[in-house]
Amino acid sequence: MKNKRNGSSHYAVGNVSLSMNTKHEDFATYSETMTDREGLIKDIIFSVMANYTMDEAKISSTQIKKEILSEVQELFGSDFIYAVSYNFLYN
Repeated sequence: MKNKRNGSSHYAVGNVSLSMNTKHEDFATYSETMTDREGLIKDIIFSVMANYTMDEAKISSTQIKKEILSEVQELFGSDFIYAVSYNFLYN
């Protein structure tokens, strides 16, 4: 992440959680392959976060979560994942 004010590089450290509907018809199919797609999911998260400066990321969490959710749902072709939550520390 870049800081708009001074152009210096910053980073975020944290956790991301995906909420899944265990009663969704696609859950049984895709929950077994979640580990296989972990790298792709991380790539989505990193790609979305890279579009924001540190200051933007701090105030745009709702938008960022929506973007990550949309891309993860597209990856699986399903909406059995229905929410994204995260907690980051920015430096």
